[in-house]
Amino acid sequence: MTMLPAGTRVSFAYECRDENGMMLESLRRDTPATLTLGQHELLPPLEAALAEMQAGESRQVVLAPDEAFGPRLDELVGLVPHDVLPDEPAPILGDVLELQTEGEEEPMAVLVTSVEEDGCVVDANHPMAGKELHYELYLVAILD
Repeated sequence: MTMLPAGTRVSFAYECRDENGMMLESLRRDTPATLTLGQHELLPPLEAALAEMQAGESRQVVLAPDEAFGPRLDELVGLVPHDVLPDEPAPILGDVLELQTEGEEEPMAVLVTSVEEDGCVVDANHPMAGKELHYELYLVAILD
């Protein structure tokens, strides 16, 4: 088997489904993404699979949560008081907010999972955390 070396640019498409077959993400073959192998632009097992493929080839890759976006962590779910949240517009169920946490330079994206009298319950887990992910990769082209 020939491995494409780091630094090789490729274009690829994919479908990502959860363990129940529900479509989570897709990128069509007629509008593929481009990446440079070895630049850590993609989950490592997916990049490794692409490096082993030839143009026009498809491959199934199943990722356990620890190979993808990690487990769901209960400590990343909690109540944030209203005085810490933006005033306008008032957060509603399903909003994604960026909150600054102590000791962190970058704000953290959180999902509002409920609005309570004393604040909002937010979830900072990645939306795909805790899920087994089933990818169908397609290597469209090797660009160089």
